Amino acid sequence: MPNPPNPPMPKLTLANPYVGRFLPLPKNAERCPVTNLCRASLYNYAARGHLRLVKIGSRVLLDAEHAWNWLSSQPSLEVKRNLPDTHARTLGDKPKRASRAA
Repeated sequence: MPNPPNPPMPKLTLANPYVGRFLPLPKNAERCPVTNLCRASLYNYAARGHLRLVKIGSRVLLDAEHAWNWLSSQPSLEVKRNLPDTHARTLGDKPKRASRAA
């Protein structure tokens, strides 16, 4: 008798809701993918209470969800500098140099 076909696999659900929430701190020459800050700056912001670092065993991890919330609460930059309207800037091209006489 042939074997009956295998039933379809049930959808996999993650047992750990924190998967991907905690990220390892970057190495010395790297930057954090969430905040774009170096390792020293992450420690400085954590000391001020802006970011949350978690120590699990010997590893120090960044709480990425807390970092995203902190980043979204930061004010946006309002640029107030007005550039003068020049002929070259209004045409969208660079000013032409005077040609040398041969």
